[in-house]
Amino acid sequence: MENVKAYLLENVSELRQIASELNSWDGCLEHLDVWENDEEFFNTYFEGNPMEAVRAAHYGEYSYNDDYVRFNGYGNLESLSEYDLERELKDSVDDIIENIIEKRSHIYLSSELEELLDGEEEEEEEEEEEEYEV
Repeated sequence: MENVKAYLLENVSELRQIASELNSWDGCLEHLDVWENDEEFFNTYFEGNPMEAVRAAHYGEYSYNDDYVRFNGYGNLESLSEYDLERELKDSVDDIIENIIEKRSHIYLSSELEELLDGEEEEEEEEEEEEYEV
């Protein structure tokens, strides 16, 4: 799966999209689930309860200037810069690939990634056939 890994590491926006789709499917990568750090996020999750938003930001690790936000295990806010999110995605690429393979039929993949996965699977099948012949 080295070709798939290299492709995803070069295409971080696609890596993020796939992590998001996998989370939408079954929450398997919820530690990578983030939202834009904007007014819409706060209106969605803290509608009519500004004190709860203040509490979640105060007890979490939240910075107004960061690009993304998520909830930590205690329900408090944790914010991330674009760089931090990219680093987390890249650090989790092996886990993401495992989930892609397992749940491939349930998520949307680009045609480039589909072709790479098909090629990797064909190579693995050929290697297995060669092992049986020996």
